[in-house]
This record gives sequence, C-alpha cells and structure tokens, in this order.
Amino acid sequence: MKKKTFAIIGGGLSGCSSALYLKSKGHDVTIYEKDNSIGGVTKDLKFDKKTYLNGPHYLDPSSLLIKLIKKEKFFKKIINTKNVLYGSYTDIFGEENISNDFAHPVSPDKFKKKNILPIKIKNLLERIQQYPVKTSKKLISWCLGFENELIKIHHECSHVLGFGRLHFKNSDKEIITLKKKSIFFDNLLGIPNINRINKEFCIPKNGYNLFFKYIKKHLENKKVKIELFAKVSIKKIDNKLVLSSSKKEIKADYFIWASNPVPLIDTLEIGKLDNPVIRTEIVTCDLNENEKKIETRYIQVFSKKSNIFRIYFYNTHKKNKITIELMLNKNKNDIKKELRFAQKILSKFNYDFTFKSPIYKTKQIRHILYTVNDYNKFMKFEKMSKNLNVISGGWYLIGSKAKMNHIQNSIVKLNL
Repeated sequence: MKKKTFAIIGGGLSGCSSALYLKSKGHDVTIYEKDNSIGGVTKDLKFDKKTYLNGPHYLDPSSLLIKLIKKEKFFKKIINTKNVLYGSYTDIFGEENISNDFAHPVSPDKFKKKNILPIKIKNLLERIQQYPVKTSKKLISWCLGFENELIKIHHECSHVLGFGRLHFKNSDKEIITLKKKSIFFDNLLGIPNINRINKEFCIPKNGYNLFFKYIKKHLENKKVKIELFAKVSIKKIDNKLVLSSSKKEIKADYFIWASNPVPLIDTLEIGKLDNPVIRTEIVTCDLNENEKKIETRYIQVFSKKSNIFRIYFYNTHKKNKITIELMLNKNKNDIKKELRFAQKILSKFNYDFTFKSPIYKTKQIRHILYTVNDYNKFMKFEKMSKNLNVISGGWYLIGSKAKMNHIQNSIVKLNL
C-alpha cells in the first residue's frame, strides 16, 4: 500500500471519523475547518458561560468514530453509553395521543391495506398521501409549518422531520402482519417498541464542545493536521478540481467533501441545488435545582396548537437542562405560551419540571432537507467523482452513522 495524502473539507463527525480511519491505514491527512473549532452542527449552545446541547445528537456505538476511539483512555471520561429514552405527543389528528416508546406520530384512524397501493415514491407529498386520506390531509397541514413545498422535497426527508413511520393505534394486528410481508409497508408503518431490546447510544457527558476538544487532541496525537478558519474555495481548471485555502492551493491525492455540497456541485456545473432550509428557534434553560438528576430523553411533538417540534432534556455539567426546538415561520413564536404548552406535554409524561430563569433563545437555519432535484444531482456527482478524486460526504444519507459508513466504503473502494 502506497501512502496517500487526503484533504478533508469539514471538521464535523464525518470529517473527524474519516481522518482517524485514514490515519489507521497510514495515510497523511489534513482537515480544513472554516470555523474556529471542529464539531460541525453538533456544537453546543453557549449563553452567559453556560452550556446547552443543540438537540439530541446521539452516537451509535457501532458507528465508525466510536469504534475508532472506544479503546482510548479518554473515552470513558467523556462518553456515557446508555439506553435512550424517547416518546411522542400527537394532537394533529384530533385527539391527544401520548406514546412512551414511539417517537413518531400516532393516529387514531383505522388503517386498512386497501387504502394504499404500493408505488415507487419520489417526493414527500407522495409519501404522506400513501396514508388514509383523513390522516394524510392533517399531516400535510402540519408540514406546512416548515414552509417547504412537499412535492419538491425528497421522500426520505420524512425521517429528519420525525415522521418516518406512523402508528395507527387501532390497527396493530393488521400492521404487524403487513410489516412482516412487505418492505413497502414496513417503511411507512410503525408499532410502539413495547417489547423492544433497548437500544444503547453514546452521549457526551458534558456536551459536544468538550467531546471535540478531546477528539482534536487525539487527532493531533495521531499526526492529523487541522487547519481552522480555513475556508476552502474551489475551481475547475482543465477538467480538474483545484481547491484553495488562504489563497494557497491544497495539494492532495484525494479530497473528502464532508461539508455543505453547494460550492462543489456549483463548480462542477451539475446544476444549481435547490438547497431547502428549515428555520427554527431554539429555547433553552436550566431546570429547577431541587430536581434529582434526570435521565436523558427526547419527545417529538406533532401539534396543531404549538410550533414545538421537539423537547429534549438532559443533565450536563451537573445541571438538569432542557432544549426546546420550535418551527420558525411567518408567525412569531410566543415563547411564554410555548413554554406553558411544553410543560403541559411534559406533565402528560409525568414530569413536573420547573423552568428556571433566564430563558435563552436563538434562531437557526438548518440544512437538513433536500429536494428530488437535489438528490438527482447528488447521484450525478457520485458517478463523476470517480474521475475527480473526490469523495462525497453522503449528503443525502440520514444520520451521522450512515454518512461515516459511506465515506469509509468509498475509501475502501479506492483499493489503495
């Protein structure tokens, strides 16, 4: 095996795991990160020197990054491996439904196989319309809060919006039979995990900023170079891609683009990406100090009465804390009203939390969706990439584990 040089664009979970994997194979690696620290979208929120988690970013114990660091001495210092608690609150279908073991919408409607004819689904609207008419209309209405045209969004994005599967609570027997017989129905329908084997995940003990501080030190100990404040520009010259940072050309045998794909796709003239976004408002605070240390949990919310999308509570830095994600649309959020509604939901799960002042809030733009048009361009890039010495970050894949695996598999296929 000949030693090769790799330049990784983006210092998030995928970029860091790729760097460690390549180093384990004896290659030279440099990470180019445009911000002042690595961590990507998992970076913690900071207010008045306090740290809050930016949503439930869990790490699968079988993911590439965890497998590469779990034997290191620092691992147990920064990671808790525990069973993940979750749940959902649904009122968009009329009645309130509380699920302690299902993180997707729960419908009171009756499901019958004749309601659905298996087809090849392309967009999110088609996916939703596979459900009974009464259910699909109400789910479509709820989705309008994200301010995107459902007919354009790729159907796989249902997972990042929290409704990868629906539970029709009065049709369990029929649904269990359908899920066993058909992949099509298995992908659309869900059953609460009443008898599940609890799924363990790895969660940083005191936030992702500290986690990535250890990861950065580990990378540097492995002789991975890390360039911060390194915004990368890209040009196409004589059918070759030329990448530069700080006006200096980046010399490498291979490039891994584990960052926003827009500049790369634009440069290759594949066509302009639609690049849809979701605007959110994050509200966070400490919980009452008298409460015992709480177990980490998230609750997905599907409500016509509130813009709350997800409630996430946890203990970090020896404090009980909560992070609430809200849709941010044309109607400005009434934070006091939303917090009262959050407490109402929590009480239905038998939590009696008191939100402690100050209440912090921040707005975010999230690039978690892609259109059918974008997906086709990503596939076109995958075909072109073999001749460009560029590996994609698996931008169309859901979850950090899938993205890490994609990059690892792409490296293996190079047969270095």
